[in-house]
Amino acid sequence: MTRLEMSAACAGRAAEYIDRLGSVEAMPELARARIATWATGLTGPVLDAGCGPGHWTDFLARQGCDVEGVDLTASFVEHAVSTAWFWPVPEMSALLERAGFEVQDVERRADDGNRPHAAIVARRC
Repeated sequence: MTRLEMSAACAGRAAEYIDRLGSVEAMPELARARIATWATGLTGPVLDAGCGPGHWTDFLARQGCDVEGVDLTASFVEHAVSTAWFWPVPEMSALLERAGFEVQDVERRADDGNRPHAAIVARRC
């Protein structure tokens, strides 16, 4: 099967896959534990090739991995991008302040080819 044929076959069932298996919460606890354990030993960038809807890519990112996902199926990539976690800096700063932190510094950057990133330095009041 060629890459185009594989992509077309996956695209034809992408909605079903996303609905049934498109979140880490839908995966067995044993699988989550195994991937989390595996991720603790990783150093350097990780490529989730064939990432599907991006659920494992997101999981690895939440484990602290520097991870990017790629997939040949456009509908999987579109789903991963549309569900990616975005939180505006002012909202995050306000949440930190409501939780009893003092925001001391905010740094934002937008590197070419990457989505914007931010860092907030806050200390508990």
